[in-house]
Amino acid sequence: KRKADVTVMPDVRERRAKKSRRQVEEWVGQAEEYLLEGVGSTQWKLLVALWAEFEAHVLVQSGSRLQPGSAALRPAKLSIWFSQRPRRWDGGGISDAGEREEFKKSWIRWLGHMQPAARQGKEGEMPPMVSKEVESDLMILKVYGPSGLVVVLVGLKWWANVEDDCWIKAVEDVASC
Repeated sequence: KRKADVTVMPDVRERRAKKSRRQVEEWVGQAEEYLLEGVGSTQWKLLVALWAEFEAHVLVQSGSRLQPGSAALRPAKLSIWFSQRPRRWDGGGISDAGEREEFKKSWIRWLGHMQPAARQGKEGEMPPMVSKEVESDLMILKVYGPSGLVVVLVGLKWWANVEDDCWIKAVEDVASC
């Protein structure tokens, strides 16, 4: 007697995981292209590469996706962009110098409020440099997905100015997290 051929359906979870990976790879690629466009700083390119590597690392992990920082403190223009569905990986930015300065202050305040207690700095100033004591506390900043750390990077891109020491310090600070 011959055994009947048994057709085994691919595991549903495996198919969903593949689809999810494709979707993530797509948005990460779009975001990475958007973030790199028009900003030639070496530090910025390194930060974007670190972020893309971080997203790739958590690609297969699951879990809830938190939003970084308080929405009430997020710069208003960034909140408008954040609420768009589907997410647009073009446009945005700030061209007016006065508006850029206000956005910068708002972004720094928002970043400061996201920090663990040990990294809380003075209101409106960049947080103190990352030290060994606070490295483990920084996990609260490592939020993945399209509502995660990428929103912080988009805000940084919008006030990008490679001649602004504060912007360079912010890029280095986020990279160190």
